[in-house]
Amino acid sequence: LDAYDILDPSPRVVELKNKFDELGIKLCIVSNNKEKRKSIYCTRLGVDGIFSCYKPFPNKINKFIEKLGYKKEEVILIGDQLLTDVFCGHNVGVKVILTDPIVKKDQWTTRFNRLLDRPLRKRLKRKGILEGVKINYGK
Repeated sequence: LDAYDILDPSPRVVELKNKFDELGIKLCIVSNNKEKRKSIYCTRLGVDGIFSCYKPFPNKINKFIEKLGYKKEEVILIGDQLLTDVFCGHNVGVKVILTDPIVKKDQWTTRFNRLLDRPLRKRLKRKGILEGVKINYGK
């Protein structure tokens, strides 16, 4: 949604959350980031969230979904990384929406993942696996 070190949700994210609210969609954040950043960000945005998820591993997210009382068929994981978000969604058993990265600044671990992500995306696009609708929300 925003860069890893941003504590205040950007106007773009607030607008997205408000749009979700209007549509009756509950936004929750599942982050590999640390508790302090996640807690401040989620509180300021007014959403539930969990930290240190260890995506792509499903354990914490499965417990979070259960705690919130959702069925997996009701959950969609939205993320911008194949190696963490998409694989996690697959491991959890929920639908996934893969976005393009929307921030320029990444943690070192994410920069490393993107070195693998870029060629993999190109390959999957050539095979027709990553075809879909492009939405430039908030740009």
